[in-house]
Amino acid sequence: MIHYQIAGENEKATAPDPFSPVLFAQPRKKGIIIKYYIKIEQQNIPVSEEIYKIWQHGERKDRYFREGDIRNGVFSYDALDGEGLNGSELFAEKDGNPVEHQAERDLLINALKQALNTLNKEDKELLAHIYCQEESLRSIAQSTGVPFTTLQYRHKKVIKKLRHFFEQNFLLLD
Repeated sequence: MIHYQIAGENEKATAPDPFSPVLFAQPRKKGIIIKYYIKIEQQNIPVSEEIYKIWQHGERKDRYFREGDIRNGVFSYDALDGEGLNGSELFAEKDGNPVEHQAERDLLINALKQALNTLNKEDKELLAHIYCQEESLRSIAQSTGVPFTTLQYRHKKVIKKLRHFFEQNFLLLD
């Protein structure tokens, strides 16, 4: 339903709500002249009838969608927009890490877990010493009594095995 007010030449017209059009009518000898105004930033801007009808059509469409959203319980982040505030920013990740990056990271972690499950216990322990405890191959060789060159060979073999697993199952590594 369209609400509008027709005001005489010397009357001030006000709309029932900020989205309603305001029409001004001026009496004339042979009838009434209607002037069309669109309210923009609290000012009534004169427009042609054609522009007014196009604007009103858009307003009706917007109102239709707003009412449908209300009926269906849909909430838009844009409804939270205010001066200097973007509503969608209220729900951004606190650490600045987008959800897509987090999902990708989780997939890679799961793939790595699957790859590590294909290794035997000694290979897993070697990787844990090198990458988790940040031990060098020389210090591992000293503490375990296994020759340094043997540890180097095993390390390269494990990395090659993991690379092959990823190439076959998930990723094509360069």
